[in-house]
Amino acid sequence: MLTKIRSNLPMILFGILIVFSLPMILFAQDNGGGISIDETFGTYAGLVAGVVLITGLIKKFLTDKQTFLVSIIVSTLVCAAGWYFKFGIFIGLEWWGALLYDIGVVFIVKGTVSIDQVISFLNLFKIGPKAPEITEKK
Repeated sequence: MLTKIRSNLPMILFGILIVFSLPMILFAQDNGGGISIDETFGTYAGLVAGVVLITGLIKKFLTDKQTFLVSIIVSTLVCAAGWYFKFGIFIGLEWWGALLYDIGVVFIVKGTVSIDQVISFLNLFKIGPKAPEITEKK
């Protein structure tokens, strides 16, 4: 019995560390926790992060090919909902623009291209997300 405890001592100590540090993590959060629609659909990076989050929750139950199909489905549903309800970056966007956003999100989630490459591609069609304007104080 004592040898089992000694062999599992690092895991036991790690478990105790997690249990006692969990309240500190929870108290360190601000009161506005959760996923905000404005933050998710407000920027292209937020859109990608939302799809990655949803796909990541489902990913542990699937194989690699199934994960790619789920990321396509989730991305399409999120972009279609954003376009239909006119959320954030989808305001004033045509349906084909939302489809191009969707394709870009799928490639980013898969890891094929970077977000900068997708935004450059979207700017070719003049539908890319606009960079925030920087104003200098004089």
